[in-house]
Amino acid sequence: MLRNGGTFVEIGNIVPDSKAEIYPSQLLRGKKIVGSLMYRPSIIPMVLSFLVKTQGKYPFDKMISHRFPLAQINEAFPVAEWSGRQTEVTRAVLVP
Repeated sequence: MLRNGGTFVEIGNIVPDSKAEIYPSQLLRGKKIVGSLMYRPSIIPMVLSFLVKTQGKYPFDKMISHRFPLAQINEAFPVAEWSGRQTEVTRAVLVP
């Protein structure tokens, strides 16, 4: 899913003692993996613009494991919060 010379940015999913399996051959041709934890709020409009422009090009919807209606926001946060425990949530979204 990453083009030659591309950068994969893992945002906010970097937690102590978590593991990720990678195949070194996937990093050939200048591909990079970068972690980002405390990003600036000013970056959010740029990220949202990217998602709009690339909608349908990449399977972002397959990364979402849980969807919550906006009315269930108070229930969604405890489910989505890692808090040092094992969880089946990869990405949770609120749906208006």
